[in-house]
Amino acid sequence: MLSMTGYGRASREIDGRQLTAEVKSVNHRFLDIAFRMPRNLMFLEDPARRLVGAKLSRGHVDVFLTYRNLRTDARRVTVDRGLFEAYAAALDGVADLGLADDRSLMAIARMPDVLTVTEADEDQAAVEALLNETLGEALDQLIAMRRREGESMKRDLSGRVDAIERMTGEVEARYPETVAEYTRRLRASVEELVGSGVDEARLLMEVAVMADRSAIAEETVRLRSHVKQLRALFESEEPIGRRIDFIVQELNREVNTIASKSQDIPITQLTVDLKAIHQPGRNACMPNRGRLFVISGPAGAGKSEIVKALLKKHPDVKLSVSCTTRAPRPGEVDGVSYHFVTEERFQQLIAEDAFYEWAHVHQNHYGTLKSVVREELDQGHDMILEIDVQGCLQAMAQDPTVTGIFVCPPSRENLEQRLRNRGTETEESIRVRLGNVAREVATAYRYHYVIIHQDWAVVPNALEIAADEVYSIIAARRLERENRLDFLDRLSRELSEQ
Repeated sequence: MLSMTGYGRASREIDGRQLTAEVKSVNHRFLDIAFRMPRNLMFLEDPARRLVGAKLSRGHVDVFLTYRNLRTDARRVTVDRGLFEAYAAALDGVADLGLADDRSLMAIARMPDVLTVTEADEDQAAVEALLNETLGEALDQLIAMRRREGESMKRDLSGRVDAIERMTGEVEARYPETVAEYTRRLRASVEELVGSGVDEARLLMEVAVMADRSAIAEETVRLRSHVKQLRALFESEEPIGRRIDFIVQELNREVNTIASKSQDIPITQLTVDLKAIHQPGRNACMPNRGRLFVISGPAGAGKSEIVKALLKKHPDVKLSVSCTTRAPRPGEVDGVSYHFVTEERFQQLIAEDAFYEWAHVHQNHYGTLKSVVREELDQGHDMILEIDVQGCLQAMAQDPTVTGIFVCPPSRENLEQRLRNRGTETEESIRVRLGNVAREVATAYRYHYVIIHQDWAVVPNALEIAADEVYSIIAARRLERENRLDFLDRLSRELSEQ
């Protein structure tokens, strides 16, 4: 039994060519593959698609390829001799000005466009062979992760199936007692009205009618059949999600029928317990469970301002308060802005596996506590995490249901100006943060959504626009089909019963 969610990463270097492949998958009715790769590697899309299709049969699969050619023949440097001579002739034309003539090869080579660096044509066969090894290993890791998660799901579902079988036995054992109790109650009621002269034949006829109307033998037999089918499916290596979903719907139908026939409180209670046990197996993500959104981007892009504006306008969205080892800034409150902890305490929390994600950023540690995230999501609240790029990538890799939102500044100049306007950054801190921008923006290709936080001087309501765009993402996730399965099931039953 395999899960639909997984992640794999592999990196290989062969003959000076270095390729890194990352693959992640989530649930989807069909095999839907999306690629992110450099333009000069577009010739790899078809072989990569065939490789993924050979190993996976269903799921939305994101494939990220990063490539570097480290060979000495990877680039060509050509001299534009005509331009070179034109520069020399132009300089000869102003020689009469009496300026020192310091022309040299290196001096003229530094003139614009004299030297042109071009990428050499790739050896497609060699790169494709590298792809087969690297992407193949990443897919093997993904499948291994899907298998591990599938085993966990199998243990959980098997426990639920065992409980359903046990409770079905309790319902079967209880049913004869309900007939006997109904007989006693009916006899007592008749005797109270007419005395001891009870017509036994009429009494038994009424009991027989009641027993026929409340008979549940067919339903319990079908329940046991469904249990047997589920156990057989759990051992299959083939895609089984749709078949499990169908059988669980049938389980629900039988339980509802037993509940509608029941005139016995213990049996009614057992049917309630049965529904509570099997329903989570219908949708492991729990439709009423909250969704997790992670928002990230370069320091100074305006993540905090966007989140504050979002929460002010939409209090139904919750913000997770992270832990950090850095010192509080002016105006920051412990437990509201961050949980400020010592380095020793942070390391202790790491050892206790207390963090959903954590990272070392700009010489400080930041982390999100698992307990905080789980509590809010279990209560059905959508939650947003404002975290660093490292933590965001960790979260998306560990949990494919997480939605990643990357906030970009409109330009490097605007970002630097925002950092300086904070009034809290030293020159060294600004230098470090700007030095990380290119690496951080390069990760934006791995997020689900990108928000461009425009320059406030150009777009006065830029903050409001960005906050509304983030909320539109949250609202769209709430309307996904997977979050409406309970409603669709109920409506379908109502329409089929008309």
